[in-house]
Amino acid sequence: MVNDGLTANDQAKYFFTLLQAAQAHADLPDLKDTNLSREREVAGIGSDCFDRVVAGSKKTGPQMYRVPELDTILGEVKRCFLAMQLPIAKGGLPEAEDFDKRTKKLLDELPNPQGEEISGSAIADITRGDPGGPDSLHLLLMDMHKSLNRLQK
Repeated sequence: MVNDGLTANDQAKYFFTLLQAAQAHADLPDLKDTNLSREREVAGIGSDCFDRVVAGSKKTGPQMYRVPELDTILGEVKRCFLAMQLPIAKGGLPEAEDFDKRTKKLLDELPNPQGEEISGSAIADITRGDPGGPDSLHLLLMDMHKSLNRLQK
């Protein structure tokens, strides 16, 4: 279970990077894009549908982006967090209850995309890694990763 949680951690990181790369490509489409296929494979994600996400991303308005496979990406992010949460809860770690509350709150705040559109601020909210700022899925990911590493020892 712990190894599955660590794999899910790697996969969530990949999906965060994918969202950021899609936004960067949409903002500057003339720069060379990447499909992140190598990163996908290293994270253990078999589906190559994500390899076309970056190149297919477009800016649709001020701070609005069309990201192919967005529903699938956000669904995978949810799956990853639930997979990380399970061994932490079963391992009896004292932070398990806090992680459960944070996970529920942050997953509930994920956008419900319409037509594969997401705002730049939503991408920033998901991927924000500044510990001095508001909570984010990225911060929770880092905290859960530390706990999973402790369980693995």
